[in-house]
Amino acid sequence: MAKLKVSSVHRFVEAFRGEEIRIGVDVHKRSYSVGLLRPDGMVKDWICPADNHALVRTILSLPVRLGAVCYEAGPTGFGLAAGA
Repeated sequence: MAKLKVSSVHRFVEAFRGEEIRIGVDVHKRSYSVGLLRPDGMVKDWICPADNHALVRTILSLPVRLGAVCYEAGPTGFGLAAGA
């Protein structure tokens, strides 16, 4: 997985503006592995620092609807699940 450039994530979903995407997050102590699934089945994944607020801001800035958000259940994911 590559490091995140927010503009590349926006480009990835731009053609699907207003459509539903799904997000999966593998939560670790120092980093999050994030994956977006578009309606056409294509996936964009990246690794970002373990910063709940930054991840939520990035996701909410996307011009799409969130269909589902899944994260790895465990103690390092509780803060993210609580809504950052």
